[in-house]
Amino acid sequence: LFLTNCGMSAIYASFRAVADLQASRGRTIWIQLGWFYLDTIAILKKFTASPADYVYIRNPLDFDAIARIFAAHGARIAGVGAEVPTNPLLQSPDIPAISDLARRHGKWGLELWDLCRGIDERPVQPHRIRKSVSSETTFAENRHSLDELLPTLHGLIEEVAAELSTKHPDRSIRSLVVKLKFADFQRTTAECAGHTLDPGIFQQILIEALSRANHRPVRLLGVGARLEDPKPSEQLALFDL
Repeated sequence: LFLTNCGMSAIYASFRAVADLQASRGRTIWIQLGWFYLDTIAILKKFTASPADYVYIRNPLDFDAIARIFAAHGARIAGVGAEVPTNPLLQSPDIPAISDLARRHGKWGLELWDLCRGIDERPVQPHRIRKSVSSETTFAENRHSLDELLPTLHGLIEEVAAELSTKHPDRSIRSLVVKLKFADFQRTTAECAGHTLDPGIFQQILIEALSRANHRPVRLLGVGARLEDPKPSEQLALFDL
């Protein structure tokens, strides 16, 4: 359910935010109930992970058809979209029944409902030890080659280096990481042992990650450094004082 007041830009931003989050959990199927405004249909068709992940149910009142989709693919459903009521037929799907389906096929739907409203009951851990430092960027237009990615790679390395020097100057680096997200929302991560933010090593890791692209363009690039655990502070024994 998208509650927006800023036209198609808001619909697009809402959909992409939820789609990225759900894709990371293996949920990529989107269900369209009934007729939508044409631009909304275009967003669903273009930005679902694959054509098979876009499911159109013509009659939003056909709850049996909706239930069959959930029974077959419940663990992979990212979201269900509907206009309430539809235009021009003024049909409204059974929202409570669909909500019950979502509950039975994964509690993440309820968690997402809370999180997007700022409700998070998990205890705050203000003193958690930092395990890594990273930076990433999502491209406005997909990148298709190593040469197109290298300038961004170097900029991200500089951002990680700046954060390490200012916030974690006493921590040692254990390994270097490059993350890619492709245009179909699938991700891959490549990692190599290393103790300095060497651009040459990062480039080799990026090349390894790109070898898994299978001709898919790149939508997101991230780099990071995993950190060694901090050494425990030494404490003098009682008789050493």
